[in-house]
Amino acid sequence: MPFWLVPMLIEARRSDQSVQHWGAVEALGEMRSNAREAVPMLELQLATNQQPRFRAAIAKVLGPIAGAGAAPALARALTGDQDPQVRMAALSAITALGPDGSAAIPGLVKAPADGAWRETRGPGE
Repeated sequence: MPFWLVPMLIEARRSDQSVQHWGAVEALGEMRSNAREAVPMLELQLATNQQPRFRAAIAKVLGPIAGAGAAPALARALTGDQDPQVRMAALSAITALGPDGSAAIPGLVKAPADGAWRETRGPGE
């Protein structure tokens, strides 16, 4: 991982307004599996960052970066995050993993039972 991305990810914990942290996540997503070194930081941010939009962005790139290894963190986001946008991003990322997402199956079974999915639908759906 390029050394200059680490400070950007650290800054992401501090502010939702920083263009740098959004750029860092986008860059890591484009690097795909070449950015595996960033997975622990991304998983930490997915679990602890205060900004739902940022957690959702991380969920979207975690699968392409970590592959099957992303399934547990995505399943935790799917079942434990309070924000519907984050849960939907996690669900989408798990789905994109295909068979590699099998570790997330318990989360997929549990998630719809919480009723939160109704919050993510648009009018008339």
